[in-house]
Amino acid sequence: MSFLKKIFGENKNKKEIKKQIPWISLTSLDQLENISKESHIKPVAIFKHSTRCGTSRMALRQFEKAIGH
Repeated sequence: MSFLKKIFGENKNKKEIKKQIPWISLTSLDQLENISKESHIKPVAIFKHSTRCGTSRMALRQFEKAIGH
């Protein structure tokens, strides 16, 4: 997933990255329009995660590791 580092940048300071990646739950369709507008200014990722799914948990860990989280 090195392409994620290209999109979001690479930062060696993991604690700083944790603060930069606020996971926000999507609760309404209106949020998607705001995300679309924001993505014109800076990269935005939407990650569909299930807390009950082991595969989803593994994918989330790999995503966070790939971006240096």
